[in-house]
Amino acid sequence: MAYKIDHLILDSKTMTLIDSETGQLISQDVKLIAALDLLAARYPNAVTKNELMAAIWPKQFLSEWSLSRLISDTRNLLGSRHHIQTVHGRGYRYNFPVVEVTRYESPKEEPPIPESTAQEAPSPESFAQESSRLELSSSDTGPSKEITSGKIHPFVIYGLFFLAVSCCLLILYWTNSSFLNQQQPVIAVLPADIEDGHPAWRLGMPAFISTQMSGLPIAITHPRLVTRQLNLWRQQYPNQTLNSKNLKTFCTELGCNQLVLIHQTLNHNRILLNYQLITPDTDLMSPTFSGENLHQAMESVWKNLRTHFAKNKKPIFELATDTDAAEFYIEALGYLAKDDAPPAKMILASLLKRRPDFAMGKLALAQLAAEMNPEASKNWLEQLNTQDPYLLFVASILQTQILLAESKPDLAEQSAAQAIKLSTQLTSEHVSAVALINTGMVNMALNRSALEEFEQAKNIFSNHQDAYALAITNLCMADAIDLTKDRAGQANNLRDEAQDFLNRLQFPMMTCSPKTLLY
Repeated sequence: MAYKIDHLILDSKTMTLIDSETGQLISQDVKLIAALDLLAARYPNAVTKNELMAAIWPKQFLSEWSLSRLISDTRNLLGSRHHIQTVHGRGYRYNFPVVEVTRYESPKEEPPIPESTAQEAPSPESFAQESSRLELSSSDTGPSKEITSGKIHPFVIYGLFFLAVSCCLLILYWTNSSFLNQQQPVIAVLPADIEDGHPAWRLGMPAFISTQMSGLPIAITHPRLVTRQLNLWRQQYPNQTLNSKNLKTFCTELGCNQLVLIHQTLNHNRILLNYQLITPDTDLMSPTFSGENLHQAMESVWKNLRTHFAKNKKPIFELATDTDAAEFYIEALGYLAKDDAPPAKMILASLLKRRPDFAMGKLALAQLAAEMNPEASKNWLEQLNTQDPYLLFVASILQTQILLAESKPDLAEQSAAQAIKLSTQLTSEHVSAVALINTGMVNMALNRSALEEFEQAKNIFSNHQDAYALAITNLCMADAIDLTKDRAGQANNLRDEAQDFLNRLQFPMMTCSPKTLLY
């Protein structure tokens, strides 16, 4: 069956999607065409997510995130004329008139050869007789001459075979953007067990290690996102241990392909840590790293991990402080990963009474107070005394957002420019994307277009498969589109995709803000 949908011709028999205005082949992606075919067939009614997934991935068990990603990719491919509407609580519908086409005009075939002019194929007997005649005639006439007619040199056959394989690989590369990046490490760092010991410490260690691994040629899944998925996993599979067999199921929503599980034990007043690296093919345990305190043992762990993934790379910042301060800070990070702000504030306030020079504690309190108490946040930032480029970067982001809340976009623009400058000193693409979102929000406050900054950030997060950051960026892009007073449907679709993802991992209602991507 073929359909004309707006300017496109969708033919499910030939599995093609063609622009009827230009004759250009838009796609031959089987999943994309299956989705559009079902939406067109049901027009003007909605199609549930379960029906779409059954048609696109028959006999496969996948999460709704896979469908959302496919719909998003389809919308991006077709542009503003995709006409795919999200129906809240149900699924999707095509909201443009669909015309059924009885037969799509394919290129004309060559006319058949008339029977009178067709040559009769030689019989096996006549072929053998002719071969014998050629052999006898060549032997009778002296030195043999190579007969070039009808023969192909073996090297030509090998060359054609090699060319065909190369073409297939190129087609795969062009039609599947992840073809050559399937092995790119996308790491989720999490505690091996959150029931044994202090939960905040258990979650704080992976959060700190994730930060220290930033800047490596790998993608690090956001600690808050990992914590949410870990809690949902424990509820659904309370007695199931994470391993290479269920890695894919756990990582479906996160987009990761490797896990780093942090194991902790206490032996004769010494902290013992090791990590378990889980990939689709392997399940390896690291040596045991020990220390007189948690900070010493953790330092050995993240240094070993950095050596494993990339040598001679420095962490994003050094936790240069005493043991007690480090452990307080790590515990606070654990509460931040759980979105439990009150105990994090109490721990950080207690820490700063003991160590008033602890810059990271002041920075964390400034972020927690940025929305509810901007004056307190500014006071903490004014007391910040550090030369660390990452801490100064975070301070610039917070300063920009506070100035925007106070309706001072001109001053905010200066802070945003400082954040961009600092981001160039760091080796983290994630940091660069956060700086772009920060600049985009300033541009919106100044009534400028911000789509370029948000699209650049979205490309970075897409390459790193950071689903949480993509959801926040979608909200920012929707706000930027609203300022143009057109493409309202696209803005709504972006918000729907972001909210669908956040709802699945039980995140509260969120808005466009780079602050949510800092920790």
